[in-house]
Amino acid sequence: MKNEIMVKEAENIAYFMQRLYRQQLTTTLGGNISVRLGNEILITPSQVDKDCLTAEDIILIDENGNIKKAVHPASMETQMHMAVYKNRPDVKAIIHAHPFWASLFALSDLKPVNNISDEAFFMVKRLAFCEYHTMGTKELADEAGQKSKNADVLILKNHGILTCGKNLTECMERIEVINNLAHYAYLASGKIKLVSLSKEAMEKINK
Repeated sequence: MKNEIMVKEAENIAYFMQRLYRQQLTTTLGGNISVRLGNEILITPSQVDKDCLTAEDIILIDENGNIKKAVHPASMETQMHMAVYKNRPDVKAIIHAHPFWASLFALSDLKPVNNISDEAFFMVKRLAFCEYHTMGTKELADEAGQKSKNADVLILKNHGILTCGKNLTECMERIEVINNLAHYAYLASGKIKLVSLSKEAMEKINK
């Protein structure tokens, strides 16, 4: 029974990853999804075309991040997912993506307003901003883990969006709602200013 559940969840992860890509909510190699099953975590691999992802590509790790089953390297943001799970025992699923409109909250001075509709207030009322840290680092993982204690939607500065919830459907809904909110905010703003990475951040990425 446990194996059947794991296979079903792996198929679910692959399905939602394809949906993210096909709905233009992330890029070919960007974004990652995970689901927690007891003391184990299923997570998407690194550098695999999101539109072709299958259940066989999904990686199984234990609660300490040790790989138990894999045919590809684990997502570079595995630490970030684990940090959120550690700080949020209630969370069973996480989606990290780079949706076009919602990423404006992370890349500019555009500010979210999450009380303009009942749907928005219900789904993203627990919202937090994370300070910039280089992608895939422990610093980013620690920041996301701490901020997730009081938020279900994280805006990662100069990076993207992370949503968490009791299942992938809830996480996906939050991604879609925050993406719509950003579009509304942009249309209402008149003009925004993009915020670039610092010189130090770019040097770290180059390394």
